[in-house]
Amino acid sequence: MTSATMSTTPVSTQAQTASPEEAIARVMSVLSGGTYQGPAGAAYDGSGITAALLTSVRDGLLLNPGLQQSAPKSPIMVQIQDPQQLADKNFWHSVFSAAHDIIPVVVQALSKDYTPPKSANDIQVPANRRNDKDWLDFVGSLLQTTVPQVINLIQGKDYNPTTVRPPQVPPGKDKDWVNDAVRIGLQALPLVLSLF
Repeated sequence: MTSATMSTTPVSTQAQTASPEEAIARVMSVLSGGTYQGPAGAAYDGSGITAALLTSVRDGLLLNPGLQQSAPKSPIMVQIQDPQQLADKNFWHSVFSAAHDIIPVVVQALSKDYTPPKSANDIQVPANRRNDKDWLDFVGSLLQTTVPQVINLIQGKDYNPTTVRPPQVPPGKDKDWVNDAVRIGLQALPLVLSLF
């Protein structure tokens, strides 16, 4: 889908101090051609999704540098809960699997040539998903799951697993349906972050 066929409703990349719900609704409205009303109720592995999330956070911080001001400046403190893990090959496999996916994101973030998408119109929503209400609701749910957690992490707050409300995949939806939603949700995340 080309940007010429997408809604021209602007989603400014200037920080506008929106609530998470308002920011998500604004970006989703552009992605759906202005038809998004919000969710009915309010084959990536962990390292791959973490790298994609980090990419989205990087782009959000580039679009809204003010978010960086609340980020903690102290170094990351690593604490190994079980020292025996260091002798476990699986431990190192998970470390280097994550590093394989995350290091290129960090390298790209340091590139002076990189610029993130500046508009929801830059996101190419698959034509077969544009009018799929369940799919759009699921993308919105993914954003509702990630945005509050990402904002808290940027601000240096502790991660609290009890506050995560995972989105539920509707019955009968296949892997492609879910992967399209995750891909578009992660592309939309920086634009949502730019509205804070």
